This record gives sequence, C-alpha cells and structure tokens, in this order.
Amino acid sequence: MPKSYEDIMKHADELSAYMENDFTGVETPEEAALKAAAFRRAQADAEVLRAVKAAAEAGRPWRVIGEALGTTGEAARQRYSKLCNLHGGKFKDAARQQRTANTKVSSVSTAARKVAGSRKTGTTHRI
Repeated sequence: MPKSYEDIMKHADELSAYMENDFTGVETPEEAALKAAAFRRAQADAEVLRAVKAAAEAGRPWRVIGEALGTTGEAARQRYSKLCNLHGGKFKDAARQQRTANTKVSSVSTAARKVAGSRKTGTTHRI
C-alpha cells in the first residue's frame, strides 16, 4: 500500500493509465471487479488526501478534520500530517495555536489580577 501523498497519487495515475491503455481484459468478472475496486480506492484515497491538505492549509483544527473522517483529531493528525507534508510551519494544528494564545491571555490576566489585588480600596479591587 502506498505510504505518501506522492505514492498514492502515482498509484492512482498508474492504475488510470493501465485501465485506459494497457487493459486487455481479464479472465473472470471477479478479477475485473477487484481491479476496478482497487482503482476506485486509489482515487478515493487521493481525494481524501487533497481534502485533508486543503482543510489543514485553511487552518481547520485536526479535531474538525478527524470528525469529518470519522476518527479523532489526533488519529487524523498522525495519519495525514506527514502524508500531506503538513508537519511544522504554517500548517501546525490550529487548535494548538489557539490554546497557546489563550494561555498567553490567561497569563496576562493573572498578572493583572495580582497587581490589582495589591491596590485594595475598601473591600473591592480596582483593575
């Protein structure tokens, strides 16, 4: 089974060329059905990879991508990030980036509360 995006696309192209040019018939209808099913599976795998790559490049979180694929976000990330060359750079998990931003905001809020707590006026705090 192909392992990378390029391998899957190459496999789909090879099967397509075989079906269009070199196909001379088969001995049984079952063999023809198997070859046709393998061809459709290769096309579907390539389509899924293109869709996952487009979604990740658009900043969709792996959780959302995983849900669309019927799996978890972590499973989708593990399976597709390397296949689609999405590891690192601007294609990092958008949810992770959001969590980092939220952590920074939370840290600033905590610091502001500490400063405000040191300026008590009566029973209320000034922020």
